[in-house]
Amino acid sequence: MKKETFDSIINAKKVTDETFDKFSELKIDLFELDMFTAIWEAQDNLMQELLKEVQCDYLNWWLHENNMGNGLFNSGEPSVYKIDGEKIYTGKDLDKVYETLISIKK
Repeated sequence: MKKETFDSIINAKKVTDETFDKFSELKIDLFELDMFTAIWEAQDNLMQELLKEVQCDYLNWWLHENNMGNGLFNSGEPSVYKIDGEKIYTGKDLDKVYETLISIKK
């Protein structure tokens, strides 16, 4: 995956999260809209085409469960991701996340 594509995915996730937060404050549940499901499916399909299975799993985990380096489900608690028993970078530095992503050979 090119760095530009990675940056685009990260920016799309940030915009989506900000939009959800704004609507949640208004007590509007966007999860019920088919449009957002379609956007997530398209993003996931793109990542599956561009990445190997373990790379895709790591990026999905980092984006969603680790909430882009903010800890497991945005708890602020440090989280750990391992491949073959080896800890993988889980922080907020996007360059390091990208470097980690492309270094995964599986």
